[in-house]
Amino acid sequence: MIRTDLSGDPSFTDLLARVREATLAGLAHQEVPFEYLVETLAPQRSLARHPLFQVMLTVQNNAPPSWTCPAGRDRGTRDAGAAKFDLELTLREARDDQGRPGGLHGSVTVAATCSARAPPR
Repeated sequence: MIRTDLSGDPSFTDLLARVREATLAGLAHQEVPFEYLVETLAPQRSLARHPLFQVMLTVQNNAPPSWTCPAGRDRGTRDAGAAKFDLELTLREARDDQGRPGGLHGSVTVAATCSARAPPR
């Protein structure tokens, strides 16, 4: 993850320069172990969030696997469980009968946060 300062309403070229500087600074320290950074920085942690990132983008552009369960029923790979991240965007490349690109299909999973309140009287 690269954090970039957006203050001062930078132009696009100024923003690219800032991203470049942040990236080069990170690369200059890439040998520092992650555990050392966590220990030194001692960031505030929350069990409600993933420790490394909150947004995940997945692009599936390979042919989907074809397999059958031992019981003879096809089984999908879709996990209908709770959201693992604050926002998860999954895209799959579609192909037509001749194998040509036919667009993207996708899904969005959002973690809902709720708090209990007494109903108004």
